[in-house]
Amino acid sequence: MDDQLVIQHTEDISSQDIHERLENGPGALIIRGAYQDASLLDAVSNTFFARIKREDNCSADHFASGSNQRLWNAINKLAEDAPQLFADYYGNEWLHRVSEAWLGPLYQITAQVNVVVPGGAPQTGHRDYHLGFYPESLVAEMPDPICRASAHLTLQGAIIHCDVPVEMGPTKLLLGSQSDPDGYYSYRQAGEQERFERDHSQIPFKKGDLIFFNPRIFHAAGGNRTPNPRLVNLLQISSALAKPMEHLDFVGLVRQVYPHLLNRSDRNLVARTICTMVDSYPFPSNLDLDPPGDDWLGELEANWLFNAWNLKKTADEVLADYEARRVRRYYHTA
Repeated sequence: MDDQLVIQHTEDISSQDIHERLENGPGALIIRGAYQDASLLDAVSNTFFARIKREDNCSADHFASGSNQRLWNAINKLAEDAPQLFADYYGNEWLHRVSEAWLGPLYQITAQVNVVVPGGAPQTGHRDYHLGFYPESLVAEMPDPICRASAHLTLQGAIIHCDVPVEMGPTKLLLGSQSDPDGYYSYRQAGEQERFERDHSQIPFKKGDLIFFNPRIFHAAGGNRTPNPRLVNLLQISSALAKPMEHLDFVGLVRQVYPHLLNRSDRNLVARTICTMVDSYPFPSNLDLDPPGDDWLGELEANWLFNAWNLKKTADEVLADYEARRVRRYYHTA
């Protein structure tokens, strides 16, 4: 199973193979060298550290206590603080390739930076969003089909910003545990926690790696026993048919990033970046103001913005058009 866990960024792997490894194989996939530009990661890291310092947000973590640092909504905050870095960072080919293999073409990325500081405590073993966040009492009331479906509504991932040897706390993974039939219900139980600590694997990361894993897999961030902080940007990639973890300021993303896209010529990079900037699903909407067309999905915002970029519409034109679109979708008629 371990030989299915790691691939090189130059390998040719099909979407079907990616899905199979996440579904029935190890349940995780590490892309070595997915980010080749170390200076990009350094610049983004500096931006994140500066924002963390300004926000003084040092303790919020769903599955650990102590001094570990979190930066919520790292999508909007990078666009606000360093929009010139946004496309190369969130437009990464492997990021979108694996997301589409697991979730199909309609997905929404949210991101939450996690810094495990020197001496920072490990997380407890857990399973993730959606049902992994629910208490046992509520999971017990969920029908089995909903428990099975939960893992297919989202994909976990992380962008690795520094080398992470075992002593720095790379993600602990209980490989294959995504197949545990009652995992969302049982993972908090003492016997399951003991199994996790006894049997997990912990693979060192390299700067520029990407890791993805089935949200049903038993996993946890490790403790940091080095003198250096460990920064990774956690990715919560949601099917557009499900509710994502965070609200994103889509208008702000268009305002801040689109002017920089006008200077880019790589159509594939721009298309991938746009997928991160706008709402990937056209509902809910105000159908009085935004009536359905021949295509039940309507004109997806990503398609609309890519067409605007292709026509080289100005930033002012695009922002005005987009604000009008959002009004039609969300504002009530008088």
